[in-house]
Amino acid sequence: MTKLESLTIEFSYYNHSFPDLNFRARAILPALTQFQFRGPQRYLEDLVAQLGTPRLSDLTVIILIPRTQATTHPVVQQFPQLFPFIDRAEDPKLSQFGRACVEIHNFRSFIRFDNAQTRQHPTCLTLGEGKYSDSWYCEEFRPFRAMGPLLGQASAVISSVHHLSITRLDRRWTSWDLSGLIRLLCSFDTVETLHVGGRFTDLFPRMLKKLSNELVADVLPALRLLNLECKVQKFLKKKKLLVPFTEKRQIVGRPPLTIVRTRKEFQRLQALTEMEGGYL
Repeated sequence: MTKLESLTIEFSYYNHSFPDLNFRARAILPALTQFQFRGPQRYLEDLVAQLGTPRLSDLTVIILIPRTQATTHPVVQQFPQLFPFIDRAEDPKLSQFGRACVEIHNFRSFIRFDNAQTRQHPTCLTLGEGKYSDSWYCEEFRPFRAMGPLLGQASAVISSVHHLSITRLDRRWTSWDLSGLIRLLCSFDTVETLHVGGRFTDLFPRMLKKLSNELVADVLPALRLLNLECKVQKFLKKKKLLVPFTEKRQIVGRPPLTIVRTRKEFQRLQALTEMEGGYL
C-alpha cells in the first residue's frame, strides 16, 4: 500500500478473547499523512511498534475505556511505543506545537495540538479517550481516565504549548471529574493564554476559587491572559469569583492575570504575546 495517504482503524466493541497481536513483520507506509485510531491501548501499542510512517503529519489517537474500567479507578496505562512512533515521523516535530484545544463531551474527551506557525505544512496531534458504543454498556463515561496517562507521558508535546483552549462542556460533572481536570491543567506549566468557552465558563471560576494555595501554585503557573466568553453581567460575576484565585497567585509569585470577556480582545492581546516573545 505504498500510495495510501489516509488510514482509519476503529473498534466498535472490546473483545477480551482477542489474543495479543505480537507482530513480527514491519510495515512502511511511505505516503501516509493522516492516521486515525480509535480503540484499546494494547492494540495501538502493538500496531505502532511495527509501523513506519515517515510523512505522517496528522495523527489522532482515541483510547477507548473497557467496560471493566467504566466505574472503577483505572490502572495507569503505559504508552512506551506511541511517542517513539511519533518521533520517527519527519513532519510532526513535537517542539513545534504551540497551541492546544481541549474538548469535553458526554462520551469522549480529547486534546488537539497544532502548529500555527507552519501554515504551508500544518502538523497536528490529537490525544483523547472515549467509551464504546452505548449498546455495549450504559455506565456514565468519566473523562481523563486515559487522557491523563497519555499526557503524563507526552512532556515533549506539552512543554512547548503557550496557548490553550477549553470548550464545549456537554455533561454533568462530579468531584472526581473536577480533580481529573485540575490534574490536566497542572500539566501545562508553560501556558500563558487560556480561552474558556461554552458551558465550561460557569464551572471554571468556581473551580479556581476553591483551589488551595498549593494547587494555585501548580495550576497554569505561567498564565497571564484569561478569556471567559459570556454576557456582560455574567462576566462581572465570574470575574469577582476569580478574585481569591488571582490574590493567591500573587502570594505564590505567579504573574499578574488579565481577564477579558470578548474573543476579539483576547485575540488582540494574544497576538501581542506572540510578537513580544510570549509576555504581556
